[in-house]
Amino acid sequence: MTNFTFTLSGEWFHTGKVQPILLLVCLILITWVPINAHAAKNRNFDHFSTGFPLSGQHLKVDCESCHVKGVFKGTPKFCAGCHNGRSAMGKSNKHITTSEACDDCHTTFGWERVVMDHTAVKAPCASCHVQPRGHVPTTKPCDDCHMTIAWVPARFSHDGITSGCRVCHAQELPSVPVDHPPICGSDCGVCHTPLKWQGAIFDHSTICYPCSTCHNGVTAEGKDAQHIPTTEECGVCHTTLGWKVL
Repeated sequence: MTNFTFTLSGEWFHTGKVQPILLLVCLILITWVPINAHAAKNRNFDHFSTGFPLSGQHLKVDCESCHVKGVFKGTPKFCAGCHNGRSAMGKSNKHITTSEACDDCHTTFGWERVVMDHTAVKAPCASCHVQPRGHVPTTKPCDDCHMTIAWVPARFSHDGITSGCRVCHAQELPSVPVDHPPICGSDCGVCHTPLKWQGAIFDHSTICYPCSTCHNGVTAEGKDAQHIPTTEECGVCHTTLGWKVL
């Protein structure tokens, strides 16, 4: 007797033809379920359990970029193991000289976000930092004036300076302002102190020009409206101690 199977579409198929089809469907289901179960398990895989948690830019990297040819064992857990210029981007030719690990300064979020820890640095500042143009001429180490937190504000000690103020306080640095009294070759330190420019004590003994050069009512106090008419210089009648007439 010939066996037939009635389908939902109302068609009859010979049982001998249906059995191979059913067998093929079963094989596909048996194979597909474990594969997808394994894939679902991988999606929930905690990379932290490997001792190398993924964060920052590492979250966007394809697995095979680190696990070459599907090999998981022996994958480096330190930055330089991959960031060596071959497997992944490494130190550029312009990078500062250092033997420290990448993550001592950099984060996984990008190379540009650098947090420099100077506590481990043994070399002088000048090994990495070059004086900018216009810097005070000096052979002293950077950390005599600057801090590792930032270049400014800088603390400056004038102790040991023997070259005179004008060597530094020239064109590139705070220099003589336009309304400054004429200087007859005297150095800044004659009137000013290293602490600040304001509050200078003016020494008239260094003056080599007439009083009215400054005492003209603009640069410094000059003759008032009640002064007697005269073309004589101030010093003929007055002293540098005060306006009181001799």
